[in-house]
Amino acid sequence: TRRFLGVVLVLGLAGCGIGHIRTLREAEEAFSRAAELENRGRLNPSAPLASLAESASGYRVAAQMVHDLVATQREQLRQDNLLCTAYLVQAMSLWRLGEHDAAVQVGAQGRDCAPAVPATDTTPRDRAVLYAIPALVRIDQANALAVNPTASEAEFDRAKVEIDAALGILEAA
Repeated sequence: TRRFLGVVLVLGLAGCGIGHIRTLREAEEAFSRAAELENRGRLNPSAPLASLAESASGYRVAAQMVHDLVATQREQLRQDNLLCTAYLVQAMSLWRLGEHDAAVQVGAQGRDCAPAVPATDTTPRDRAVLYAIPALVRIDQANALAVNPTASEAEFDRAKVEIDAALGILEAA
């Protein structure tokens, strides 16, 4: 009977209040699978384009799952010290999709993600990475300028300014 009561308790908890944790975990897993596919595709130049499309699809799914989750369970995520993680998954997904403005916007939204009364086990990692999202975007934009064979000297100078600004953001993060 103890085992039966344990199973009933676990099933009861799963049904009332931890669905947001499961959804966030699924979004994290979708992001991780997409990143793994993307990395394999980048390391293997003969990888099919379908794997890059599949990774983009995974990032899109992760971003949308978190968007919907934050829209409906924001305070529950905050109470469970998971709101920063949720924003981070969404911002990183958007960044990997090349949706730079949206990634920066989500990063800015997530800056107030910490609970009002921080728990002793709260880590600042997610908040620091959210703060660094604009730097990641600037680095991507500078790299795009740097590898452009038709870029002017002014564009190369702008790339240098972007890298310098990104380094400043990373140091502050």
